[in-house]
Amino acid sequence: MSFASFATYEALRLLKQCQAVIDNDHFVYASGKHGSAYINKNAVLDDPQRLKGLCNLMMCIFADDVYDVVVGPESGGIKIADGVAASACDRSGPAKRIVTSYHAMKTGSGGFDFGLDDYIAIRGRTVLVVEDVLTTGASCRKVVELVRKVGGNVIGVGAFVNRGSVTAEQLGNVPQFVSLVDLPLQSWEEHECPMCKAGVPVRTDLGKGKAFLESKQKIAP
Repeated sequence: MSFASFATYEALRLLKQCQAVIDNDHFVYASGKHGSAYINKNAVLDDPQRLKGLCNLMMCIFADDVYDVVVGPESGGIKIADGVAASACDRSGPAKRIVTSYHAMKTGSGGFDFGLDDYIAIRGRTVLVVEDVLTTGASCRKVVELVRKVGGNVIGVGAFVNRGSVTAEQLGNVPQFVSLVDLPLQSWEEHECPMCKAGVPVRTDLGKGKAFLESKQKIAP
């Protein structure tokens, strides 16, 4: 078994252990589409042991790449950036390196930005961008573009789960893109959703189900 295959197997095992993969239910995604499965990333981010395991797998995947900065977007990517950087710093022997993590914070306009000191710290350095779950890749691409704007050299993007069949081109033509688990989930527009037609209740504790139902109540006659 190759290391890539092992990493996928181990990552999926860790995700299932903390019940981050849920299926056979009715969810509304951030895109507004409906689906029967959901990746509950908070279940991973709130589980320090399994989060550390996934971050270590991510670090190993990029072990042969030269980078000295890891950047993660708010909110889930923050813990992952810290975890991957820590795993790189914890390595022993000649492979040990000093890696720093930085956080791209959300702005009111729907983009991301760094603090002023981070601009200076990232300029001219090699950067690995990390994310938890990719659906369209739009947010991650904004972070890649931000890093490039401040003068950082993005060597790759790593994600725990690629659930939208996102490609390196969609992320800004990054040199390398690796997801620990590729888990495409089928989704439908509301008017096409088989669960809506069957009257299956929408989950309101995960995803955007609560906001979806509230919007339906507002427009009801």
